[in-house]
Amino acid sequence: MSIPTLPEGTILLENQVAGHTFQDSAEAISMLRSAGEGFVFKPLTKPLCAVREKDFYEVVLKSEDGTLKELKDYVPNYHGIEVMNIRGKDVEFLKLNDITHGMAEPCVIDIKIGRRTWDPLATEEKRIVESSKYVRCKENVGFCIPGFQVFSINAGKMKRYGKEYGKSLDENTVIEAFKLFLNADTKLHRPLISKILCSLQKIKNWALNQRKLYLYSSSVLIAYDAKRLKEFICAPSKFMKELTCDELVSVREDPSNWIQVKMIDFAHQFPNEDGLPDTNYIHGIEHLVKIFEDILQNC
Repeated sequence: MSIPTLPEGTILLENQVAGHTFQDSAEAISMLRSAGEGFVFKPLTKPLCAVREKDFYEVVLKSEDGTLKELKDYVPNYHGIEVMNIRGKDVEFLKLNDITHGMAEPCVIDIKIGRRTWDPLATEEKRIVESSKYVRCKENVGFCIPGFQVFSINAGKMKRYGKEYGKSLDENTVIEAFKLFLNADTKLHRPLISKILCSLQKIKNWALNQRKLYLYSSSVLIAYDAKRLKEFICAPSKFMKELTCDELVSVREDPSNWIQVKMIDFAHQFPNEDGLPDTNYIHGIEHLVKIFEDILQNC
């Protein structure tokens, strides 16, 4: 499908590694980004999902509840709703911080958390379709990888891996996928892995303790700048000091902070009314943390 004329001041989000794009169908809409201002725009095209995701960000933004105030640290900053005209129709978009803003060679991976990726209102047909996707990864490690891009330092170019690659992964090959994303063929860089791991551990701890939400089909988005990685590999003395976890994650949205980890995609979040742990999410995030612990231990 052709790309329509985009609203003034916006361009395609070239770092989008998962989700619908204009090429999918006449109804599908890609994510957009502002031209130079550091924002991304996520289209809200399904009415029920749109309400849930808008409500999520509005509640998290304004809440004084401790659990939700902490969650604010782990999601992109929210700047309200923008209405833009796409193909002659007004479309609502979430306006969020672009976590790759300022990155010269952004490496981005989308990790969908949970063995179950359908919400309680899903039709039987939807459940069957969802349960047939990424089966080996979801069943064995509780998450899947719909897509990622990595600027290969050795090859000197950007490489993209889509959903077909993600569907081929299992509990063993998914580790190799993460090493590919981390430019391990150049050298595994401990500060890069440590920063990602510390952020994942904080998300895991939040998930273990919270009883407010059930998260279905929500992702963790990891991004880092391969250009900065090259600088640190060439000058390791810049990271001679072993930083604590709190020091590694203390700067949340600073563009100079070249490693970012955020929770995204909340169109299928539901209130937790029974007070039980969200074991579906916990299972996936615990496995993800364990994989990065193992990678760090072996580098």
